[in-house]
Amino acid sequence: MGVLPVRLPGYLDRAQLVTEMDDHRLAIDEYARWAELLPPAVTRTVAENLAILLPETRVLQYPWRAHEPLRCRVAVDLRVLAPQGDGTVRLEGRFALLPEAEERPLVIRPVALRRGPLPVGKQGIASGPAVEAMSELLADLSLEIAAGVRALPADGVRK
Repeated sequence: MGVLPVRLPGYLDRAQLVTEMDDHRLAIDEYARWAELLPPAVTRTVAENLAILLPETRVLQYPWRAHEPLRCRVAVDLRVLAPQGDGTVRLEGRFALLPEAEERPLVIRPVALRRGPLPVGKQGIASGPAVEAMSELLADLSLEIAAGVRALPADGVRK
């Protein structure tokens, strides 16, 4: 199985932790910074989670060798992965399981996951609990993807 780069909204592609205060306002914490850029970190985390959840399946991150046989490719497109002004942390988007050589999905599923509410102080949710909740949401997403992979026919092709 190959994990394609996870797509995130552009406003999350930064070093700082972003909180969605409401539909029209973001709060950027200059002091809470990611150790690595969020898009590759999320891709790596999902791939590592899937490797643990599906030990019988070889899990590769993009790019892989052109002639590498794959059961399927995993595409994740997230619209939301952030703490919220109300103290919750949300992950929303969709994932698709694609066959090895075509773009028509074998499986496509929306995801809407939430953690919290977490305690909110004057500065919003503390970065530690927010990041921990985001990690838990990625674990939940990985569980859903793994369930989709397990439901595929053995050869990864629609019957």
